[in-house]
Amino acid sequence: MNKIFYVFFIVIFSWSATQAQHLITDANVALKPGIYRNFSEFKHNKPSINLPENHKISRSGPKSVSSKAVFRRRPLEKTEIYGFCDGKNIYVYPRLADVSKKPATFNKITYLGRYATYASKSKYEVPSASSASGTMPVTDKAEYALDMGMGQFIALTPEKVAKLIADDVELSAAFKKQSFKKKHLTDYIIRYAQKHPEIPTPQLNVKSPEIAPVRNAPIELE
Repeated sequence: MNKIFYVFFIVIFSWSATQAQHLITDANVALKPGIYRNFSEFKHNKPSINLPENHKISRSGPKSVSSKAVFRRRPLEKTEIYGFCDGKNIYVYPRLADVSKKPATFNKITYLGRYATYASKSKYEVPSASSASGTMPVTDKAEYALDMGMGQFIALTPEKVAKLIADDVELSAAFKKQSFKKKHLTDYIIRYAQKHPEIPTPQLNVKSPEIAPVRNAPIELE
């Protein structure tokens, strides 16, 4: 009887292990190349669309890649995408991008853990009374943290970083004393993620990125 129970226990344990959902943040994970339709596909390392064979993603892993380089000849039709992976580097967009309508710039993730980090550089026009065209170009640089539990993108500021690491007394104290905080925002987020690698399980609801992909970013911390 004990032997039968033992065999039954081994079978159940093995089945449970195979059913466990592996995360892209797991140690020694092999990144799967492909295109992510949503945050859940990215989080679980399961891109559902193959990369076009003629994609032009630099092997050097640039900080950002235009969707034109990925979909050179046949853009996806009416498909919103979250990001993609070339098997070595991961690129994401802070909201779903319909690349069939207009090109989008995807940013390279530089650290992947409880928080994933990347830097974004965007250009846009603002009103200007001194310009003949009435507008002037502005380049905006920002550092972002992607919460791997909830799938939310957070534009980092000293105030937001202080709130994100507040439960770590030692790290929080060091950040308060840190000079030129704006130059060290990502450093502290990475240090926090390394000290607290566990990814909280989100409470699933209709707005959860596990059910519906995130559409709006960045978020504001209260």
